[in-house]
Amino acid sequence: MKSELTDIANSVRKAVLPLLGSEQAAAVVGQGVDGAPSYGIDAVAEKAATDAISRIGLGVNILSEESSFVDNGAKDTLVIDPVDGSRNAINNLPFFSVSIAVGAKNLSGIKYGLVMNLVTGDIYYAEKGGGSTRNDVPIHTRIYDEKKSVYLVYVGMHASSNAYDIMRRSSMVRSYGSAALEMCLVASGSADVFYMRSVDTAHALRIVDIAASALILREAGGEVFDITGNIMDMQFSISDRKSLIAVGDKSMRRLSL
Repeated sequence: MKSELTDIANSVRKAVLPLLGSEQAAAVVGQGVDGAPSYGIDAVAEKAATDAISRIGLGVNILSEESSFVDNGAKDTLVIDPVDGSRNAINNLPFFSVSIAVGAKNLSGIKYGLVMNLVTGDIYYAEKGGGSTRNDVPIHTRIYDEKKSVYLVYVGMHASSNAYDIMRRSSMVRSYGSAALEMCLVASGSADVFYMRSVDTAHALRIVDIAASALILREAGGEVFDITGNIMDMQFSISDRKSLIAVGDKSMRRLSL
């Protein structure tokens, strides 16, 4: 499955890189199935991905950020966010990714996950029960050390005030704008926490945002919790949205309590 998902990701990368910072990338061309604006770069990435899926002939259902659920009568569903971090790409900020996962029914049923950094081409990949890699080299989360801690925290107009309380617990805090890629940084031991808590459910994360990165993080030794401290699970539905805390060291679950 890795070669097939890599093929899809490379197709997306080839399509979107020439558009960075362009008017075509920023043009609002419609709405995604959840009602959020669909930008030109999203539409181009979506077409590149679906064309690649068709060419490869995976034989899966498809759940995407940009289009409705495609039921092909298959057991497994491919869950994709063609560009996670669209606004970064539109503004030519070099941090955005494509997230692709394959599994059944819900987040806990994900079997394969791939996140590609569309700027660098770095590939994070995991198979359930098989560990995680970055560019084919095994990755692992790190043990939490408060003095060396790095927190990745969602901030902005839709961020909960709790986010600022979390930020004050670390001397190094960043907000990069691609949940999938930020969770992979936690998986690879570059950061300790990714915290995303919105003021309302309408602006929380969807399954397409985290399907791949949740598996990658878990296979690297970390965990994803909801804001109440329970292990995160989500249904294969664009309407299911949740805030979360993704940690490398599972003892950091206490941040959600």
